[in-house]
Amino acid sequence: MIPTVVFESKVCHVHYYGTSRKYAGGQRTYQIGNDWTFLEPLGWTVAKRNQSYTYMLPPPGPVPDLPGRDIPVTLTVPTEASLQAFADALHALGQPWKGMLGIWPAEYTPRVVEPGHFVEQYVIDASGGHPEKVWRDEYVHAAHFRVGRYSCLVYSWGTSWREAGDRDLSADAG
Repeated sequence: MIPTVVFESKVCHVHYYGTSRKYAGGQRTYQIGNDWTFLEPLGWTVAKRNQSYTYMLPPPGPVPDLPGRDIPVTLTVPTEASLQAFADALHALGQPWKGMLGIWPAEYTPRVVEPGHFVEQYVIDASGGHPEKVWRDEYVHAAHFRVGRYSCLVYSWGTSWREAGDRDLSADAG
């Protein structure tokens, strides 16, 4: 059984790339990446969209300008404990899943071994001799679960699972 995800309020920061007064009749608009749909329920409206950015009008009231071009907004996000329980239940089922948790896109991808694709590590001795192969394994994508908006860095959470025998490539680097 997949547990229910519990939500809480959290202050997150929306990064904006600049402002403009040339749209929306001279009102100040904020240039935000195209991953903006989570702002509409908070009262933000689209003034202009193009391929790379969306210019948005904030809801009525003051919008604080913060150093680093971040605007604080209060959002409803899943609690970490309920996300971990939800992710663990999906992992136990072992089937791919994609959906929405509140306003947040989420997905689970099970472990995938790519037959015929290999990862190899070589060591070259200090004298510059021929490389020596240290190991060769089939390429493995660890099972992972992710939720949130990664492109605008407002809110995101993720976890992954390694199985016995899976090589942690990050540990081998450096």
